Amino acid sequence: MLTPLYIKNGLHIYALFGAMMLYTNNLFLTTIFSLKAFSANYWYHFYDLYDYNIPVKYNQIKQIVRFTDTGHIASFLYYFYPKFFPIAFNVHFAITFSYWITVKCFDMKDTDIDNDDRIIMSIQNATITLVHGVPLLLLVFEYILYKPCQDCFSQNDLYYSYAWLYGWFCLIYLPWRYITGDTVYSILSRDTPLKIVASAVTLMHVLFFTGNCIGYYMCKLL
Repeated sequence: MLTPLYIKNGLHIYALFGAMMLYTNNLFLTTIFSLKAFSANYWYHFYDLYDYNIPVKYNQIKQIVRFTDTGHIASFLYYFYPKFFPIAFNVHFAITFSYWITVKCFDMKDTDIDNDDRIIMSIQNATITLVHGVPLLLLVFEYILYKPCQDCFSQNDLYYSYAWLYGWFCLIYLPWRYITGDTVYSILSRDTPLKIVASAVTLMHVLFFTGNCIGYYMCKLL
């Protein structure tokens, strides 16, 4: 039995979002679960479109390889452990602004969307836009409503945020690239000039620092 295109492209997740929202009455939990479900649904149905020099069924692992994917983990960690809020905020701040800056200013391309007839690009593009913005916005509202931590965004929180970035790079990105040859981000390709790569790396560090500063003043003002 063939799976309908609307299922493959995740349109049913909108219905799931509505049902979960009615059941939990929690916009943050419902949203982060739905955004992760979109990613999982895409790789479950379209993993066969890619070649990463590994058995094709393992292509589904790609949904946990990108730095953006660590944002899903950070969101759930905050939900179950509210004191994780500053790290989750910094991670999503870096994810959101690094994506839009590199796309708009460095012409970074998304290498994970294939031009296959089965893919409804409008749905995929909408999901990408939501992932790179909505979680950060919801975290701001979470702080306004619930004040999950006091005196947060300390220097230690910044160090832990950098540790999150380095942990992803060393434990996930480098092994994946070594095994598959997949650069994940076009801006990290060997064909990219070194000064562009250096600029992207510097940008990530600056964004984490900036996010921590903004979070600090947000806590003081609110």
